[in-house]
Amino acid sequence: MQDIKITRLNKRAKLGGYETGVDENYSPIETFVEHATVWCAELAMTYKEVITSSGGARNGYKTIAIRHFPNLDKQWVVILDDKTYTIETISQESGIHGFDILDLKLKND
Repeated sequence: MQDIKITRLNKRAKLGGYETGVDENYSPIETFVEHATVWCAELAMTYKEVITSSGGARNGYKTIAIRHFPNLDKQWVVILDDKTYTIETISQESGIHGFDILDLKLKND
């Protein structure tokens, strides 16, 4: 993976999940519950990663890096640039500055 510098964390992402409830007419609704707002960096995939992932272009996918977040849950969603993404994979980078690498997929509403 790439060498990630702290200065690359220049975007804000919201991490959280959805809770199901009912509105005043007792219709079911989903409400986003934010667990954290973090700084993140968008990462480009290397040529080797593109070939080994799915063999083609990955439309609707993003890879981001965040500082290590110990309670990160794969069931959460990420809101980045006003778009909602599901977390496909979480991998951890070791080093003096620990990072979590998240592969995201655009959520279909």
